[in-house]
Amino acid sequence: MMPTTLQGVMVKDLEALFGEYGFAEDAFLLLATGEESAIRVIFDEAYQELDLKTKAPVGAISSAVHVQTASLPEFVEPEDRLMVRGKLYRMQMPKPDGHGAAVVRLTKVGT
Repeated sequence: MMPTTLQGVMVKDLEALFGEYGFAEDAFLLLATGEESAIRVIFDEAYQELDLKTKAPVGAISSAVHVQTASLPEFVEPEDRLMVRGKLYRMQMPKPDGHGAAVVRLTKVGT
């Protein structure tokens, strides 16, 4: 099945963000199964969600990554880790944006 023009544009947009010449950087996905893989992420050290209606901050400030959903496992397990900029993080469940990317909040492992 051929992608529609809109889907094709979204794929090009994702490539512009996460591709070799985009804003993304390399990170390493370390799964509880022992599988490891390099993925491209956009790291946000001080991520905070906003309420869409009021624009007010929701929840605490934490680190997060923006990532293509295709780069992630189908389910994130509690033991799965992500290494970004030499620091190890525990991943929370991804929040897909409906356009091929997701936000994954991170909790630093250790000190």
